[in-house]
Amino acid sequence: MVAKDVGVGPDGTTWAIRAADDRIFRQNGSTWQDMDGHSLRIDVGPNGGAYVVNAANTVWYSDGTPGNWTQLGSALANDISVGADGTVWITYTDRGIGRWNASTSTWERTDGSAQQVSVSWDGVPWVVNRSTQIWRGGPYVTPGNAVDFHTDWSDQSHIANDIGVGHENTRWISEGGRVYRSNGPGIWDDMGLDGARNIDVDPQGNAWVVMQDNSIIVWNGSGWQDIQT
Repeated sequence: MVAKDVGVGPDGTTWAIRAADDRIFRQNGSTWQDMDGHSLRIDVGPNGGAYVVNAANTVWYSDGTPGNWTQLGSALANDISVGADGTVWITYTDRGIGRWNASTSTWERTDGSAQQVSVSWDGVPWVVNRSTQIWRGGPYVTPGNAVDFHTDWSDQSHIANDIGVGHENTRWISEGGRVYRSNGPGIWDDMGLDGARNIDVDPQGNAWVVMQDNSIIVWNGSGWQDIQT
C-alpha cells in the first residue's frame, strides 16, 4: 500500500489512507478493501472501526461497513488517536487538545497545546507539541475555567516529529525522520530506519511506519519489512 497514514487497532485490524487520492482502505488478508471514504489522518479503535480526520478537518467514524461513516461532533481536528479502552483524543486545528465524551456525544477541551497525539492502551494521551517536545497526560480534573477539564501534563524530556504508543506503553517516535523505540526512562534505541513520517503501534508493540515516499514499513520483531499492496 502506498499510503499517507496507517492505523492499527488493538485486535490487529489495519486501515490505511491511499496517498494518491486520500481514499480509505482496510486490510483484508493480503488485499486492501475500499471503505468508500476519504481522510488525511486515521486510527483504529478496539472493535476494529476507524476514526478519521478528513480534508475539511472534521472527525468521522466507521464501524467497518463500506460507506457507513458517522460524523463525531463539530470539532475541527488535525490529528486523532484511540486507546484500547476506546478513549478518543484529538488535536484541534488551533493546536488545542480534546477528548470525545461518548455519553454526551461532544468533544471536551483540555488545557495544553499539541500537533500530534497518540493514546496508550489505558486511554492516556501522549502528544508532540509545536516545539517537537513530547508530553504525557494525566490525571484529569473536571471542570476547568477556560477548558472543560484540566490535564496534568508531564514533560518527557525528548523531542519527536510523531509518536506512537502501543501495548504496555511501548513507545516509538520519529525524530528528523529517524525511528527510535523507548527502552526505559530517557532511553531511546535507534532502530536503524530513516525517512519516517507517521508511526502507529500494533498489539505486539511493533511499529507501523509510513515513510516519506508513502510506503509502509513494519518492524517484525527483528527487522524492518515492507508491506506490499
